Amino acid sequence: MPSADPLQRYQVMEPLASGSQGRTFVAIDRQTNERVAVKVFDLGGSNDWRSFERFEREIDTLKSLDHPGIPRYIDNYASEATGEYFLVMSLVPGRPLSEWIGGSRQLSDDELESVLMQTLRALAYLHDRSPPIVHRDVKPANLVMQDDGRVTLVDFGGVRRALDADAAPTVVGTFGYMAPEQAQGQATPGADVYSLGVTIAALAANLEANELPRDGLAYRLPHGKLSAPWRAVVSRMLEPDPRQRFPNAAAALAAIEQTRERKPVRAETRGSLQSRGDEDLAFDDSVRDLARAPRPVVLVVWVLASIAAGATLVFEAALLPLFYQLAVALSDEKDKARVAAQRREVTAKVKRTRRWLTSLSSTADKARDHR
Repeated sequence: MPSADPLQRYQVMEPLASGSQGRTFVAIDRQTNERVAVKVFDLGGSNDWRSFERFEREIDTLKSLDHPGIPRYIDNYASEATGEYFLVMSLVPGRPLSEWIGGSRQLSDDELESVLMQTLRALAYLHDRSPPIVHRDVKPANLVMQDDGRVTLVDFGGVRRALDADAAPTVVGTFGYMAPEQAQGQATPGADVYSLGVTIAALAANLEANELPRDGLAYRLPHGKLSAPWRAVVSRMLEPDPRQRFPNAAAALAAIEQTRERKPVRAETRGSLQSRGDEDLAFDDSVRDLARAPRPVVLVVWVLASIAAGATLVFEAALLPLFYQLAVALSDEKDKARVAAQRREVTAKVKRTRRWLTSLSSTADKARDHR
């Protein structure tokens, strides 16, 4: 809710970023004494009315979003005296990933995979909205990494509803990171997937997008970066033809989950498992350690994991749908899409937990039988 006197409430400090949609500053919220980000759009200094429309769209979009990987909307206001409009958001500490490109230290494979997963989750949240929201400017400069590894997708100045039939086709984005169809004004969730693929390739190669090697029209990942399953997923994200690419972030996440389930057993562990006939199993390191644990420990783990897996199945099949049916019934029309998106996220997490517990129970059972 806007402040009664917002011009006095926020004390603008140092500049944070600058772009076509305005300048962003670090500010102090005098009511809470917290640091915030304030984006300023100067209507008098703009020659493009569509820029102001995009600024208003950014405000309206952020108001409707609630995700840990996206800045939180706080306030908006205007100054009639100066013709400036202000958007107040939560301040995201950290460094944009663009600062890593060209530096002496590159992101490790684990860090690249983390950036990919976190950004895909934020994009999946956007793409799951009704209608889907397309960011249209995913690139290293718009991904901020905190010291603890958390990644936030910022700058929603180019955001657009994918099914907005009334909107005139516009080219918004950054060339090099922009999908081919996006250069023709087509806003699709698959375009965000492509841009993220180019971002991962650029970070892996430590090069800007326009410097990346190509196979025809397709960018190539550098050799020696990312393991084969992850490379396959990112390579599909980089497909110039949208028909050959993942249609949205949720589809890319599903493909990554499949590669995780097929993750090969480490060489030093494979030998001991082969002697028990388990060479085709791909378990987490902590699960595989059960093969060397004392029998009483294995027995307790088997019992507890079996009970927990069964309880999780009941929760997933019966209690969770009932809870969300009640939540949808009590929500207004605006919140129903958000509740549906949350249900998909929670269901996916519960399924992953159940699969892990089932694998744990199965491994403990096999280890128990061979003692």
